[in-house]
Amino acid sequence: MANELYLTAKEAADRLGVSVASLYAYVSRGLILSHARDASRRRWYLAGDVEALLARTQGAAREERSASGFSWGEPVLDSALTAIQDGRLYYRGHDAARLAERASLEEVARLLWQAEASGANDPFAAAVPTGSALAGARAATAGLSPLERCQSLLALAAGEELAAANTAPVPVMRTAARLMRWAAAIMTDTRRPPGAEPLHRQLAMAWGLEGRDEELLRAALVLSADHELNASAFAVRVVAATGAPLAAALTAGFAALQGPRHGGMTGRIMACLPEWLAATDPRVPMAARVKRGEELPGFGHPLYPAGDPRWFAIARLAGRAKLERWPQMLRIAGASEHMTGAKPSLDMALCLLSTALGLPEEAPVILFALGRMAGWSAHALEQYAEGGLIRPRARYRGPAPRD
Repeated sequence: MANELYLTAKEAADRLGVSVASLYAYVSRGLILSHARDASRRRWYLAGDVEALLARTQGAAREERSASGFSWGEPVLDSALTAIQDGRLYYRGHDAARLAERASLEEVARLLWQAEASGANDPFAAAVPTGSALAGARAATAGLSPLERCQSLLALAAGEELAAANTAPVPVMRTAARLMRWAAAIMTDTRRPPGAEPLHRQLAMAWGLEGRDEELLRAALVLSADHELNASAFAVRVVAATGAPLAAALTAGFAALQGPRHGGMTGRIMACLPEWLAATDPRVPMAARVKRGEELPGFGHPLYPAGDPRWFAIARLAGRAKLERWPQMLRIAGASEHMTGAKPSLDMALCLLSTALGLPEEAPVILFALGRMAGWSAHALEQYAEGGLIRPRARYRGPAPRD
């Protein structure tokens, strides 16, 4: 630097990270002052002006990144839970598709929660009391959707469980494990009380799949466990950041999940499947939807241009199980790919798998929500440890303030 007050053209351009031509444009707009300090024609640029402009441009870039972070942009929070890289999904560094080959949802939950490192041993090992919360939720939620039933359960459980307000890691993990067992019972509306069986077996018993195809339910739960900072996970973290107990944070996740762009996507898909499955050529009803300006729900994902790895994992396992109706499900996937060029998402995978297994219409969202409770609880744990509120700023677009 030629002088602490002045910079040469090259020094100023390098400091701003622009070309010399761009520097001259800033000068012409009056953003930077230049001076002739001797008899030569060489110009010098005030260092203070350069630093002020740099601060302004960096601040605007940060603001733009922050705004875009809420719409498929840059991450807005640090997290050690889930990575999406090169078309693959990882839970704490472990490939989710490989975990789906063998792991249970409980094992994935312990991995995401870092249960062993926290001294919690196995949060799922404790006996699960039936509790008046479960009975009360069952009695009060007749006719409601599985997600609404679960929200009622969470509200009642929060008042019943003395340890539910404790946000220390071990109590949170134990509460999460208990709530997941209760959620499996209330969402499937089974009269069987929660037991010590793995969660995929609880679902299998509720849906009459005991002894067959349980492994497919297990894999679907594992692949649903977490997906970075999606809408429901972010909602959970916002509530957890206030210091609210786990049940309250999970309630926010269930609320977000009911939106048609998130967990409600499975309901939209299930409404389409009967028509597509009944057609000789599923492309015909699909084309009719496109002509009406309607989308084909359940295909494509912005984070996976080459296809959702969770779909590939479920398709591989279902094919290996030789489900009788699975070839028909693959026709649906192939027809849509022909129409749109996009492969099925996890939502479509859960719907096709549930249909092939003959499960209730609400099964896909139950699998998704129960699996996601493991991830939501992990996000809550991470946020409790982080501390501090999540409080983004708004970019004001209203009328100019008046005195």
